[in-house]
Amino acid sequence: MLAEERKNRIIEIIKEERIVKVTDLSQRFEATEATIRRDLEELQRMGMVRRIHGGAVLPTKISRDFNYSDLSVLCIEEKKRIAAKAYEFIQTGDNLLLDGSTTVLELGKLLLKNPPGGISIITNSFNLVALFTGSNIRVIHTGGELCSGMNYATGVIAEQMLSGIRVDKCFLGANGIEPSYGYSVPHFPDASLKKWMRKASGLTFVLADHTKFGDSYMAKFADFTEDVDYLITDRLPDELKKHETDSTTRFITA
Repeated sequence: MLAEERKNRIIEIIKEERIVKVTDLSQRFEATEATIRRDLEELQRMGMVRRIHGGAVLPTKISRDFNYSDLSVLCIEEKKRIAAKAYEFIQTGDNLLLDGSTTVLELGKLLLKNPPGGISIITNSFNLVALFTGSNIRVIHTGGELCSGMNYATGVIAEQMLSGIRVDKCFLGANGIEPSYGYSVPHFPDASLKKWMRKASGLTFVLADHTKFGDSYMAKFADFTEDVDYLITDRLPDELKKHETDSTTRFITA
């Protein structure tokens, strides 16, 4: 296969699968990993893909919309590891705020399977409400306006509810994490609700896989250096490791 044909096919695969790994592409095309890396680097220079550790994803657009069904199948094993690490921080009797992200949903599954005694969960996620239906866990929904495509609520009603509560810990997802900018999502109502969740919580945890690093979106919900107590991820890029000393956030790798 000619190099141009291979690169065109790589773009098609990334559009279909959202994320690709160098090792997988090497096997598919019967090419060396060095060759695949060169292809991805050239595609990145052309703005067609974005390189991540060990592979590539579609390039980020600041105003990009996400769909829950698409996000729920991306990096699923990484999300499960992150959720398992986050679960270790939950104690008996904790009052928790859980947002509507797909990684936090994996945490919810662990809480359902083995719930610490006496916990309460407040969430804007309809998926989490459905998950806990029939369980003995106390669950409160924030109310609010349905966010199309994501199955969670945002808006004034949800924010008013959050303004009148206090909890021990909140667990949030993020679409982008960039040290010079902070933690961000594509839409302002989502960012605003996450800010209210932070304000209501004694400790703030962000759960995010490695594909979120280096991305920035329109709506920031937290500064990188001081607003988040714990960042739990599957792999911490080298460019973030150098910020460990100048940030109050504790970086945890699952």
